Amino acid sequence: MSLVGKGLTIHKTHLFDINRRVTAYATQNSWKQAPHATYLYEPDITLFHNQYTQLRERIEKNSPVTFTVVILKAISEALKKSPKLNSLLHYNHKSAIGKHHHLKEISIATPWLLPDYRLISPVIHDIGNMSLQDIADEIKNIRRKVKNTNIEAMQYFLGKKELLYYMKHFKLGATRQIFSSFLGKNRIKLSKEEKKKYLETPDEDKITSRDIFDASVLVSNLGSVFKHQRGGVTLLDLISPQVFAIAINAIQERPAVYIDDNGEKKIGIRKILPLTLTIDHRALDGADFIPFQNSLDEIFSNPKNTLEIW
Repeated sequence: MSLVGKGLTIHKTHLFDINRRVTAYATQNSWKQAPHATYLYEPDITLFHNQYTQLRERIEKNSPVTFTVVILKAISEALKKSPKLNSLLHYNHKSAIGKHHHLKEISIATPWLLPDYRLISPVIHDIGNMSLQDIADEIKNIRRKVKNTNIEAMQYFLGKKELLYYMKHFKLGATRQIFSSFLGKNRIKLSKEEKKKYLETPDEDKITSRDIFDASVLVSNLGSVFKHQRGGVTLLDLISPQVFAIAINAIQERPAVYIDDNGEKKIGIRKILPLTLTIDHRALDGADFIPFQNSLDEIFSNPKNTLEIW
């Protein structure tokens, strides 16, 4: 502890639970390793939102095709035009040599709000090859698996798997931090019954390590849980070795200039969707945003012509 706050009275103390420990460990490592650079992209999605409203009943079958589903689909299509963003970075700090691995699958991790307001980030695997209904069905399936999963048990076994990985690769600094979660006075306390029940639950019915670790891009949808926000995320954590993360903020109605059907400039109330784009500056530069943004510009401004979305 530092001298800051020494003269203040502690009212209550909470020891980090396993969920908070995982988040704290991942984000601290992220800021130690990756120099972040962020760009705020604020597209006019009025036409795109109107197209979605008109088509929703027709494209919706077994699962609700929410606007989140449509935006995730749009992001996955834009990532196909921007393979540098859908990648992992392996960087050697001593030699300053990096390897930028472009990935075949687009697999998006999206934070999931639990009933007790904690967050986990399950992965929608290979979303680039999914239709809107496929994505909606998978989100419905994730909801089912989250409901069946003891989150503490899931993160306990994720921690053990990560510990074994770091020990195997002789990463002693990380090993010490994770090891403290399993031994000592602050170890994670989980009953044998909880561990057994989690292990005995079939993988298709629970959140597994694959559903947490196998992500190529993080997409944080703050707008879905905080629809009345009047600002936006200004900086988003990257989880190395991922090199790109996106925050979807809430749709906001603003006065803006637009082109009407006659090709004339008008001022009107438009729907603006702020998107916060964050990169690992070791692997990417600001110019690497351009293909991604151009692709989304085309989707949002010409929604009727972007058949791959619908």
